[in-house]
Amino acid sequence: MLRRLIAALEREPDAACPVCGGERLVWTYDLDHEPSSGPVCVECGILVPRPVLTPEALAHARRGQLLVSA
Repeated sequence: MLRRLIAALEREPDAACPVCGGERLVWTYDLDHEPSSGPVCVECGILVPRPVLTPEALAHARRGQLLVSA
């Protein structure tokens, strides 16, 4: 998992989770750690680092919308 996160930080932002490839992200608040809020992958449950996501993916997660590829 850590290798996938590091690799994602080294490439251009994407709309999918760097661990499982899932595109269902939701913004979660009141997490027990820092950052205390952010995009969480619905499929694998990780807090996705913001720098690895596109601005569109972040906006969709904040609005609670699921990003679905065409």
